[in-house]
Amino acid sequence: MPMMAAALESYKKGEERAAEAVKQDEEKFLSDVWPALNHLIQSGEGPLLGGAAPSIADLAVFPHMLVVTRKLPEHFVSQHEGVKSYLEALHAALPSLDETMKEAESWV
Repeated sequence: MPMMAAALESYKKGEERAAEAVKQDEEKFLSDVWPALNHLIQSGEGPLLGGAAPSIADLAVFPHMLVVTRKLPEHFVSQHEGVKSYLEALHAALPSLDETMKEAESWV
């Protein structure tokens, strides 16, 4: 097999493996991660992890969700309705968050 054909075949296999890994990540998010977060949200007295007001738990989770939603808007986490609702609630609870995040964007 010529070198370019072998490289192309290897690339295609890598794409297939990457697509399978994304599928597995999405399945894990939907079966484990989101249900756990949603349980914490539902067991509180508000739309956030700590209830109606942001807590240290929200501040621990938020940066991870922020990176995905800002840098990968088409990612399955970014498109998840529960994640969108959670982030909207967090932004509503912390009005200065948007301004702070605009400043932080220049750091990354």
